[in-house]
Amino acid sequence: MNTKTLKKVILGSLLAAVIFLAGMQVSKGEEVPAEVPVVAVNDTAGIEVSTLIATDYYWRHDLQAEGTNAQTSVSLQQSGLDVNLWAFTPLEGTGLGDIGEIDLTVSKSFNTEHVDVTVGLIEYFFPTGGAENEREVFVVLEKDLPLSPYVAVYADLTRKGALYAEVGASHTVSTEHVDVTVGGDIGFQNGHYGDGSDNIQGVGAYVSLSKTFKGILAAITARYDENSEGEGDYWYGITLTKNF
Repeated sequence: MNTKTLKKVILGSLLAAVIFLAGMQVSKGEEVPAEVPVVAVNDTAGIEVSTLIATDYYWRHDLQAEGTNAQTSVSLQQSGLDVNLWAFTPLEGTGLGDIGEIDLTVSKSFNTEHVDVTVGLIEYFFPTGGAENEREVFVVLEKDLPLSPYVAVYADLTRKGALYAEVGASHTVSTEHVDVTVGGDIGFQNGHYGDGSDNIQGVGAYVSLSKTFKGILAAITARYDENSEGEGDYWYGITLTKNF
């Protein structure tokens, strides 16, 4: 079995694990909702700060930068409104210590009778790469169902007509000592992106172990991403999150 086949077998196994965990009966602890890319609607104000130390930087299943990096996020949240500032900083190699990307996201989440909805705007800045800023609007739909399914659609305002869509699912089980989450997602793009054709943009799957220590949520994640060209690899990360 070659390396690419082995990776696809492992990817399929991770996706199968999502379905398996959905039917598990947890004897210790209670099932907790999986984390999905939607801000929870909350009437109280809050601040969330998190830092991910990752082995590589992947975005939408494509490798953006090799090597250890820090991805720092600060969110201000109130009544479903979220203002998030995210930054990517290489910790080795070219651009060491320089902020390579800054994303500013403003979003609003609300509940309807049938589905939870988040709409928002993202502004992408590239302070050291020389690339022009980019801007997207997006909508995310999620439903309180087994496997926590979601659908997200992004429209690029700097590339007229460019669309990216993603569907995914995940499941979290709380054990006596740690929470275990498995999940997967598939991305689609139209002809205004990439090679100019409508196709599957990429696939990904992950396993994450998390636990709260003295008010700080610590998570260890192993993820596999593969793009439309069949190029993929594993990357790993440790995330620390604190809410105020």
